[in-house]
Amino acid sequence: MTLETPKKDDTESFANPETKLPRADCLALLGRGVVRVSSGEEEHWKLSRYIEEVEPGREGGSSRTGEQVSGAISELPQENLIISGGTAGVLGALQYLEEVEGKKPLVVMAAGRPPYLKNAPEEMSEGSVMKRELLRRLDESPEVIVNDDKNTYEGVLHSLQTAQERGRSSIVFTTIELHMPRVKELHKYIVQERPELRALKAYFVTAEDLLRRRYAGYLPRLEAFERIQQELHESDAWKRMWEREQRGVQDLKEGTYRRDWKDL
Repeated sequence: MTLETPKKDDTESFANPETKLPRADCLALLGRGVVRVSSGEEEHWKLSRYIEEVEPGREGGSSRTGEQVSGAISELPQENLIISGGTAGVLGALQYLEEVEGKKPLVVMAAGRPPYLKNAPEEMSEGSVMKRELLRRLDESPEVIVNDDKNTYEGVLHSLQTAQERGRSSIVFTTIELHMPRVKELHKYIVQERPELRALKAYFVTAEDLLRRRYAGYLPRLEAFERIQQELHESDAWKRMWEREQRGVQDLKEGTYRRDWKDL
């Protein structure tokens, strides 16, 4: 089945390095998955690439396998793939922290321990891997809080609550562009039902825009990144997930969104 190419979200673009990034005193990074990597008898968990494997015929958070996928997306069975992007999210957050001037913002890892991690060590979560991979790349470590969120609704809500509890006045959310429209709509939904959170000024910057800024000074790397983006956008896996994300956005607008909506 051939799906239509999705329309681009209206999120403000910050891809041009000349465009100043919004300065916020809290940075919320939405979790996008981790994968298991084995080395001999040992195994460890690392951030996912843009594509991740799912168990055929199942939907919801429990459908992920946590297994690393190798190869170009165009050469892999599309029905067994989802768009993940754990590495892109953390590298985007890294770029934001390196660019913003002054005191580093509080960082909130809006992630948890989804069902596919049930056999992982108890102390392991998506957020703990995200924190580890971010901090090891930074010379100056900001304060990082790892929340225990079951889905994107909780990720947005708990990030806002954490920022408010810590006395912050603004927050910037970052995630991959596929995910961002629902994050923005969830923010609208949450501040409508919880007026006490409206005082927090919220910004939204995609991981892809942050990565374009990161690679702007090295043309071969930027061109390779754009080729990957084109291949992703042309894949059935991307188009299928975009349609699903847009259904979530529409449900939020119509008031029919389920708070236990299962993320892929």
